[in-house]
Amino acid sequence: MPTFRELFEQVPDAVADEVESSKNRWRDRLQAAMRKLTRFQLVADVPIKIDAGYPDSLSTLLSTPFTEEEFLAEIVSKYLFDIEALEYKGRAFAGLRGDLNVYRIGGALDQKLGDMVEGIDSTCSELRRIATQATVKEKLMAVRDDVMGVYTYVPTLHRAVSKPEIFLFWKVIGLAAGIMKISVEDLTVLVMTHELAHAYSHLGCDASGTFWSKGFAESDINVKEGIAQYYTWAIAKYLDEHHSAQFMPSYRSKISNQAGPYRVHEPWTEKYSLEVLRSALVHVRNATEYVTLVTFEDTLVTEQKAIRV
Repeated sequence: MPTFRELFEQVPDAVADEVESSKNRWRDRLQAAMRKLTRFQLVADVPIKIDAGYPDSLSTLLSTPFTEEEFLAEIVSKYLFDIEALEYKGRAFAGLRGDLNVYRIGGALDQKLGDMVEGIDSTCSELRRIATQATVKEKLMAVRDDVMGVYTYVPTLHRAVSKPEIFLFWKVIGLAAGIMKISVEDLTVLVMTHELAHAYSHLGCDASGTFWSKGFAESDINVKEGIAQYYTWAIAKYLDEHHSAQFMPSYRSKISNQAGPYRVHEPWTEKYSLEVLRSALVHVRNATEYVTLVTFEDTLVTEQKAIRV
């Protein structure tokens, strides 16, 4: 029986080039925005690499088998973005047919257009019905760790880390982009922003020359992912406002497909400014070796009161 691995392996190689070009197009602007909004400077270079493999967090999922009907649904679901585009084109041809009828021109072309529009409508409806049976999106988003990209490093005794790196898994990005109905470029930028936020919250040096030197790995996943998601939201908003981008719709689509640690930040975006979030982050990473969600959220409240005073 086919498995999840086979589904990922069907992602076209051209997606790797698209992820690479998106990374090159946006990296400098992302890092400039990250420095501006966090007011941190990285204490080490963090290379961003495009990877054809998969994160360890997907090892179990990759071997999960499908029945033939399930596999069909998963394959079709990858093309939801294209199915919607085809439906849109179909409506345009319906408009063309209407114009021809108004002026009583076109002759036999009218019937051909009618058959084509009807065929597009019925085929797209059938494809949508099949796609609703797909479960890959839910299973992929149910994984608690980052699956489309990862920030990695090697802890050392004498320095904060060795070999900090970011990996973008282009096959996972390509598959996820289709089922989330997001462009590969937008999803690449959002994933890269998220992983850079991990790097900056960990290795970003503040004005006093300190960074998260102890306890980053051990701290609550809800804190680390919450901070990364908060900055992803803030950067997407900043790029839309200052670089004529349109990342916020894709950000909202991505978030709507996530759960758990990846939604913790949502109340923070309503309650706390960038300054409050930064102050809380600086405080907890200097004050304790293990940061819990309760500790961080209590610190957010405290820092908001202090800043208001």
